[in-house]
Amino acid sequence: MSICRRTFLPLRFIRNRARWYSAFNDREDQPPVRAAVQPADQQPAVRAADQQPAVRPAVQPHRFPSLLKSVLTGRTEIPEYYKRLIEEKRLGRGLKGPSQITFQLLNWSLGDAAAPGSLEEANKLFKQRFKPIYGSHGEDLVENMILGTSGEEFKDMLCAVLLLDGTVASTALFRLIGPKVAEMPLAASSFDFEGQAVFRCLFDMIVNQLTSLKVTTLIIPSCEITKEFWRDRYGFSIVSEEEKLFYRESYNMTEFGETVLMHKKL
Repeated sequence: MSICRRTFLPLRFIRNRARWYSAFNDREDQPPVRAAVQPADQQPAVRAADQQPAVRPAVQPHRFPSLLKSVLTGRTEIPEYYKRLIEEKRLGRGLKGPSQITFQLLNWSLGDAAAPGSLEEANKLFKQRFKPIYGSHGEDLVENMILGTSGEEFKDMLCAVLLLDGTVASTALFRLIGPKVAEMPLAASSFDFEGQAVFRCLFDMIVNQLTSLKVTTLIIPSCEITKEFWRDRYGFSIVSEEEKLFYRESYNMTEFGETVLMHKKL
């Protein structure tokens, strides 16, 4: 299989919804990606079509108090199982085990006082992994999701980070799109922490947050080559056409062009 470190697809808008593409590396805790377009250093930045992403309602404090409380709590220690798993992976590569592994939920509208600099660090990590995608007004849409640099349309987007000794090793963006449904449109791990189970840990911590809120379904986009990865390692299944129609009519989803919609019952 041909593997590339960075893969990008042009942003497409279908039915006034922003369609995104996320890329992961072919390491033990991340799905493989086949090169679909030119390498990042040869590919021009992508500009979105004339349509703007649909404006999404912000997370309401009275609806999701537990989630917002988690955002404000600051960094929390991860369970011992994940600590041992990450330490074993690192030792197997001749690396020293980290002295501290923490999980943090962030939201740009609430700031990152509990974890100074983590949002910026997560943004830099995404920039390492993804070519910038610009809106019709020149705004960086991915940066807008993370930092809210161009308005409040992504005010409900949460940024989860896994930190090893204070450094962001893996990060993912997710949001609630309904009382029992969430989506995870974008995720990335640092090159320095490949093959160290950091995304596995991050993903499970996100799921724990969602299940505590009685969320029953998590939706993700997947390219063709990663369908089996998500199915076999994370328990996702392909959304049927009937289910896809229901999701699109019921929720304001963020989707990727040329990807397969998958979901997981939590």
